Order: sequence, then C-alpha cells, then structure tokens
Amino acid sequence: VKNNQFVQFQDNDVILQTGSPVFDAITFELWGALLNGISLCLVSREIILSADRLEKEISSQATSIMWLTVALFNQLAQEKPEMFRKLRY
Repeated sequence: VKNNQFVQFQDNDVILQTGSPVFDAITFELWGALLNGISLCLVSREIILSADRLEKEISSQATSIMWLTVALFNQLAQEKPEMFRKLRY
C-alpha cells in the first residue's frame, strides 16, 4: 500500500472504509491511509449497504478511493451506478 503499482495516492485523497476489521481488504484501506498520509472515512454498515446513503457519504466526505467486494459493487451499481462517478479508484 506504499509505493505500489496499482493506486497512485494523492495528498487530498480520502479512502472510505467498507471492509470489516476482520477482513483482509481492510489492509488496503487502513494502512493505505496511514502510510500515505491521507484521510480514512469510517461509516456504519447501514450506510455501506444503502446506495442512497452511501452516495451522500461519498459526496459529503469527498471520497476519492473505495474498495468493494464484487458482489457488493454489483448490487450497488445495479441500484445506482452514478454513485461512483466522483471516485478516482
């Protein structure tokens, strides 16, 4: 998550935490923010599972990076694909 080849972190980036603390994907979210000096936005499970609420959170927190499982991404994208328009990754 530091000096990697797949995501170029910028000083103003905000990562939205979508992973459970016991899920290995949290490594990218948590350590990506800590090691690169960017912001990590924490939200509740209820927000993550609601396309409308998640879209508002992405916008209000100026989220630029988010990691989702394929199943959750597909579910949210079917409901509201435009919610991802402001993300870089």
